[in-house]
Amino acid sequence: MKKIGMLLAFCSLMICLSPLPVLAATGTVRVELPKEMSGKILALKRDGKKEAEVLVDDQGKAIVQDLEAGMYEIQVPNTEELTFAVSEVKIPMWSEEEKKMMYDITVIPKYTRTVATPKTGDASVGLRYAGIGGGALVVVAIILYCRRRGN
Repeated sequence: MKKIGMLLAFCSLMICLSPLPVLAATGTVRVELPKEMSGKILALKRDGKKEAEVLVDDQGKAIVQDLEAGMYEIQVPNTEELTFAVSEVKIPMWSEEEKKMMYDITVIPKYTRTVATPKTGDASVGLRYAGIGGGALVVVAIILYCRRRGN
């Protein structure tokens, strides 16, 4: 009986001291962009190193799979009309709604749309037209004055 108790104690100690297996879970990042970004390549960096590059599809979506746990920086190339902020995503990410760790994450990067302003030319052009309009107004006023005087 004493040997069985010592054996159980030894087995319990070995179980407590043995390292637990670490599950290597991977995640997926889905990036949603405006449709005009189709055909562009976005990059995911981790610790300053490029981990993945992916082509944006016709719907403006890009999917990167099999990402190890960690913090990633999503870099979207800017265009003439769109300027993107750098987005960060962490795998896994805690979901307050579902009360669990999420490994499938959707990101919509923030961006600003630049509106092209038309070129208006030199300021002297405006003064020129104002001068022509003012001169025409003076001529019309003189003609009207002369007609009234003549009647």
